[in-house]
Amino acid sequence: MKIVLVPVDGGDCTVSAVHKAREMADFSQARLVILNVYDMPAMRTYLDFERSFVESNVLKEMRAHSRKILETARAVIPDFDDYRVKLVSLEGDPATEIINYADENEVDLIVMGSYGMGTLRRLILGSVAHKVLVNANSPVLII
Repeated sequence: MKIVLVPVDGGDCTVSAVHKAREMADFSQARLVILNVYDMPAMRTYLDFERSFVESNVLKEMRAHSRKILETARAVIPDFDDYRVKLVSLEGDPATEIINYADENEVDLIVMGSYGMGTLRRLILGSVAHKVLVNANSPVLII
C-alpha cells in the first residue's frame, strides 16, 4: 500500500477516521492524504455568471475554512512524519471529488468516517460515505 486517503469534513467522525487512516498508513509505510472538499451547490449557476465577485468573497472564505479543517485534522496526529502527510483542499461535489482524487492518484485505500445514517435518511439526503463506498474503484473502510 502506497497511499491512504482520508476525506475529512470537520465533523465528529473526523478524529476516528484520521486515527484509523494513520494506523493503516503506519502499518504499510504508506503516505497519508488528508482531503477536504468544499461545495456550494446552491450557488453553482450563479457562480457561472458572477465567478469573479463570488471568488473574491465567499470562495476565499470557504477555502480558508477548508484549510482550517485540514490543519485541525493534521493536528490529531502530530507525531506522524510530515513528509508522509499531504493536505488537499478541493472544490466540488464531495463524493465525486473524493472518487476522482482516488482514481487520479492511484489511492490504495480510502478511510472515511460516517454518521451512520439510516436507510430512509440516506435515500432522501444521500450520504457521501455511501456514494464513495458504492462508486469508488479503491477499497473503502468506513469508520
